[in-house]
Amino acid sequence: MFSQCAEDTRRRNRYSGEFKARVVFEALSGDKTLREIADDYRLHPNQIKNWKSQLKKKAEELFEDKRGKKP
Repeated sequence: MFSQCAEDTRRRNRYSGEFKARVVFEALSGDKTLREIADDYRLHPNQIKNWKSQLKKKAEELFEDKRGKKP
């Protein structure tokens, strides 16, 4: 009845941790705007923002003191 539309053929991209880290560190360096980085890597700027937020949350967990309180 209908021909396949573009949305039907789209697949969700999966990016490696190494790729995400490279993009986020570039965004944190401040050398380029978020839009420029998104264009370079063919991403949406919101995706980079989400990855930055994930890094911030995980960084907090990484540096938490897991030894517990001293008596």
